[in-house]
Amino acid sequence: MRRRWRQRAFAQVVMAVLAAGCGASNGSKPPDELPRDCVPSGGATGAPGTIEEAVALINSLPRPTSVACLVESLDRPLRLSATESDFSAQPAHGRRSPRIFLFSGSLILSVVPDGPGAEVVEFSQLDASGRSIKGELAFPIEAEVPPEAPYTKVMFQPDLTVCAFCHADEKPAHRVGNAWAYSSQALRPVDSSLVPIEELRREASTCDTSVEPERCRLLQELFEHGLPRAHAFPSSLPTFP
Repeated sequence: MRRRWRQRAFAQVVMAVLAAGCGASNGSKPPDELPRDCVPSGGATGAPGTIEEAVALINSLPRPTSVACLVESLDRPLRLSATESDFSAQPAHGRRSPRIFLFSGSLILSVVPDGPGAEVVEFSQLDASGRSIKGELAFPIEAEVPPEAPYTKVMFQPDLTVCAFCHADEKPAHRVGNAWAYSSQALRPVDSSLVPIEELRREASTCDTSVEPERCRLLQELFEHGLPRAHAFPSSLPTFP
């Protein structure tokens, strides 16, 4: 039943977008008026600016919490960039399921609709110097997430994270609970690897929920509650392939 509702809801979004482009109206609800199942509660914000605020948001959502539920809970309009690059511990799964970066203040969340990267959300908290604090959580979330969990998840050994293999000059930044948060050089995807929002929209609108329900839901959540906007990484950052 829920799946059929989502198919109808997303069809409404597509019709609303087409109607807006043609200057016409067919009575369908605009995307930002579609109901949400995943909304922040208990004082959590849908616009987290830090990894700790992202953890608080996740802890406020219904369980088990999926990646799509987290995306649904974020404030609109979403600001995003997508890459087909597989140069990451969270690789894109082909161009049809790119790695998608969601920008929320100084925080960047990255998700992938399909493949091994679909099981995690990565967090990168940027500072003005071009460095970022990094963390990661495995999904779905079944229980309360401790504040230090994103940082313990990325540890490779006691004084080194898995992020250090791609991001240079890793250093401890501050303690969170009983763990250290580590900072290292931030990177951006090369322009030639970027996937336009319109291409994501086509993937979402043609996705077969009976075959790929989780992939479809994540792609569709990008568009269901307000149209996303393209957002670029700072051009000063070095690139990854």
